[in-house]
Amino acid sequence: MILMFLVMVFVHALLPLLGAWLTRSRSGVVLGGVVAAIVGLVSATPILMGAGVAGLLLGMWSGFSWLKRQESKKRAGAR
Repeated sequence: MILMFLVMVFVHALLPLLGAWLTRSRSGVVLGGVVAAIVGLVSATPILMGAGVAGLLLGMWSGFSWLKRQESKKRAGAR
């Protein structure tokens, strides 16, 4: 059960990160989050919904943080 929980967190966190990496924009993170939420609603059992929500929040936070780091690196290189 713990392994299934961790897999759900990882899969739901991966989609917003992929959106950030592929589009390099905030809208990509949000789109990845929406896709992760839809996948979670369609495929998850009620007992694993917490893992899906935790993964979704972790992925969106990580995606926005990654974009912020990329923007700051770009600004530092432009100076």
